[in-house]
Amino acid sequence: MQEALEPNSGSFQNILSVFPYMQSFFNRLDSGIVLKNAGHLFSSVREINDTFQANEPLWHLNLLINKFIIDIMNAAYYQVPSRTYTEQVKNYIHYHYFEINSLDEIANHLSLNKIYMERLFKQETGMSVWTYLNNIRIEKSLYYLTELNIPIGNIDELVGIHSRQNFYLLFKKKYGISPAQYRKKYYKNK
Repeated sequence: MQEALEPNSGSFQNILSVFPYMQSFFNRLDSGIVLKNAGHLFSSVREINDTFQANEPLWHLNLLINKFIIDIMNAAYYQVPSRTYTEQVKNYIHYHYFEINSLDEIANHLSLNKIYMERLFKQETGMSVWTYLNNIRIEKSLYYLTELNIPIGNIDELVGIHSRQNFYLLFKKKYGISPAQYRKKYYKNK
């Protein structure tokens, strides 16, 4: 059983052990907490400082500090790690690669700024969102080339590239051979 704390005694660690929600909050500080509308917190810090400097009673200082901690906890929201955004981008691409016409579509779907999304994605993967999208499209084209007897000239549309020349160039860059050569080599129903 946890011992009760006097209002003006105990270490910060003891206080946190009595209040597990606060402990989990402070444990997350290193994972990135953003304070929305943090401007009003500055005035609270100033009030705490002024109260301390004026040697006002400790109970008053204690109340101000408690209020400040509660304000921080109410103003905080946890930053979504960039890895989470990157996975969301990848998932969206995997399910919509054939219909995506611009990066704005992906960013809007995820409620992200396009430039911010691009920067996070590149930091996590080392490639741009558009490069990743085209890689997925080219990988998906392998199914059409090896499993189905669809004319090669139609595959670019099926995977969302909408340009035979661009499809050919992207495919050759990734696999070192043309789509026709790939089909000839790997088509299942020869």
